[in-house]
Amino acid sequence: MPKQRVERGTDYKLRCMIRGEIAAQNVPISKACEWAGCCQQTLYRVFDKPTAYMDKALRLLRNLSVPIESVREAISYPW
Repeated sequence: MPKQRVERGTDYKLRCMIRGEIAAQNVPISKACEWAGCCQQTLYRVFDKPTAYMDKALRLLRNLSVPIESVREAISYPW
């Protein structure tokens, strides 16, 4: 049986980047909320769909010390 194609789009890559850095640095959710400038409910929405909340996602990634080059590589365009 052939393997199914796995979609690894922009949201998936950014979600993995954010969640991975938060876990690696042992950042509490309250601190991540403060860095992103939002409440806990909105932060979980950022985790789910980072491109919809790109301003908060970028603020959070900047405070997690993720290089902007890595963020640019994670963003893919549909065309």
